[in-house]
Amino acid sequence: MRRAVLIELAASPVPLSAYGLTHALTLRYRQKRHANSVYRSLWALMTANEVVLIASWRKYAIRQHDREADAWLLCENCNTAEPVCAADTVAPLALLASAHDFRPSKIVLKVLGECESCRNRQRTETVLVAN
Repeated sequence: MRRAVLIELAASPVPLSAYGLTHALTLRYRQKRHANSVYRSLWALMTANEVVLIASWRKYAIRQHDREADAWLLCENCNTAEPVCAADTVAPLALLASAHDFRPSKIVLKVLGECESCRNRQRTETVLVAN
């Protein structure tokens, strides 16, 4: 099941919820998959650092091993999620936390907005409507 979950996440252009994964797996393998099995697989994959949870969206994505994501660029239109390194931004936040006698276990930022593809599509649609 873990391998199937990894394959499905890798094939998806956007992060998926556990129930979205359950549905996709049921369609792909043509047999009923249960959410509790998917959750167990996701937990094991997160523990193995293969998958990350984008908590604010309650969706899962494949971990980008070539870099540690401090921030996520989340498109509100197409639901794409781009992991980015934001060390220059995270360091001052760690100092701020320390100044308040708070020790963060991890700092993760999310930036909501519109990706370039969506902006380009919107421009194209606007031009087509104007003509």
